Amino acid sequence: MVAGLLALGHQVAVLARDHRGAAKAFTWHRVEDNGSSVYWLHHQLSDARSYRETWNDRRLLEPLRQIFADFEPEIVHLAHPDGWGIVPLELARQQDLSTGATLHDYKWLCARGQMLHPSGERCERIDEERCVRCIHDQLDGGGLRALARNFAPTPLLRWAQQHVQREMDRPKQAGRLARQRWRTGHIALLSSLRDCDLLVSPSRFVARRYQDSALAREVEVIANGLMLDDSEWAAPARRPKAQRWPFLRDSTHSPLQIGFFANGHPSKGLSLLQQAVAALPPGSVHLHIHGPCQGADNPAWSFHGAYVQGDLAQLMRDMDVVALPSLWDENQPMVALEARAFGKALIVSDAGGLPELVKDGVDGWIFPAGNPEDWAEGIAILAADRSKAREASHSSQPPPSAEAMSSAYLHAYRRALHKETFAPALTAGSPVEDNVPSRP
Repeated sequence: MVAGLLALGHQVAVLARDHRGAAKAFTWHRVEDNGSSVYWLHHQLSDARSYRETWNDRRLLEPLRQIFADFEPEIVHLAHPDGWGIVPLELARQQDLSTGATLHDYKWLCARGQMLHPSGERCERIDEERCVRCIHDQLDGGGLRALARNFAPTPLLRWAQQHVQREMDRPKQAGRLARQRWRTGHIALLSSLRDCDLLVSPSRFVARRYQDSALAREVEVIANGLMLDDSEWAAPARRPKAQRWPFLRDSTHSPLQIGFFANGHPSKGLSLLQQAVAALPPGSVHLHIHGPCQGADNPAWSFHGAYVQGDLAQLMRDMDVVALPSLWDENQPMVALEARAFGKALIVSDAGGLPELVKDGVDGWIFPAGNPEDWAEGIAILAADRSKAREASHSSQPPPSAEAMSSAYLHAYRRALHKETFAPALTAGSPVEDNVPSRP
């Protein structure tokens, strides 16, 4: 969004956490970067000494006051609460600044951010007892745990860690104090969101999830965008015709090329995708795994390792489809937009906002989350008739540009503030129709 706002002629600054080097915690420095100011504040999540400080760390107040005084923003927009909590929004309102936030995931509701239980089970709603048990170890430590970590001798600290691990292995019971700590944070986070001038979600699903979780206010739905006119988003080089069109080569010896672009977290569904591919006839499909994932290559898939954004054109060029088999209720992952930018068909799970990115059976397909058998069946149909993936790629539409997304944010702020002109000055960062999954 920064590039889009700059293109529209606005002043923009980015506030980011910096955990590199040995600088003193909560100090900051300013860097000018392509027309915007970047304020790096030395702070990491592990600096929190208690559960309260994960969402209300008062040590942030003074450096934020200094940064606000240096840049003089009119709007403070929070992209994510990790490491910031409610403090930037609270300080902005004290200074009579406009405030907003983008709901990229469920961190305002769920301490883990994904509404996904450690067992892998998706959480459909916020439940106090379940939530407290899930983060029991975070809630029960408090300030005493921080003191022990910072000042206890090493042997004592090792003993304490072993004791904590034994406690974690026992069935967790939600104590009165833990429940109170969770309630206090939950109420404060939702209250801070309600007080914002503007709330935005890239997907309707996440907007509804927050509204159903007692947020009780309007959430604008504005799709994420990409800076499509930048050189890194240039169209992939054209391949020779015999390579470009699958029907001009022997399809019996040309497996369906599936791209997976993500980290190796279990919630991304790589294991499910591997199960589905492994169940298919040898040579019919090849899975290309891009990202910081570990594993061994075999005839059905290849691990290519981490990549940089500038390599995406080359990496996606030879993919027939890009798969997002996520097991959690994702919002609007950028890799889906990147695939669209390169004209690739998508295969997504029916979790969260992913189905909003696909016109099922037209420019991609929607398969049931967590069901490798259904994924194998659907992929087999695509492998048997490569024209389906080719036609879906031709129907793929590019995502909104960064400028279009920024313009939508500006209009939303104007509606929220009932003002015609303003200069947004601090930032951290058209949905398609609902779909009913169908077979390819």
